Amino acid sequence: MTPAPTLIRRALANTLTDLDVQVRVAPSTVEYGPRATRATYEIGVLVGPDLEPAREHLDDLIAAGTQVSVRDRLLTDDTLGGLVADLRVTACSGYRTFPGPDGNPLLGATWTVTVTTF
Repeated sequence: MTPAPTLIRRALANTLTDLDVQVRVAPSTVEYGPRATRATYEIGVLVGPDLEPAREHLDDLIAAGTQVSVRDRLLTDDTLGGLVADLRVTACSGYRTFPGPDGNPLLGATWTVTVTTF
């Protein structure tokens, strides 16, 4: 049986817990097949106000091969502990601004992840 989106969202967010960023995960599209379900999730990562230190931190999060690479962290366990059959990081938006809790914009980026479940 296909796991609930809540379980997948939490597992994706937990992958990034030690990065000192705000993480927002939401399903984007779901394709139902006879044997498998493929779902796309958007992972928004917010680093802080649009200032140079936040830009440098976001550069490291976007880059592959850094200690804080979001892509690399997500691919560390491409089954999310057996929750999904496959996980692929397909894109990163680059710099974006998001509304912060106080209404002020925060700098961040969005990663697109596709998971397959049976």
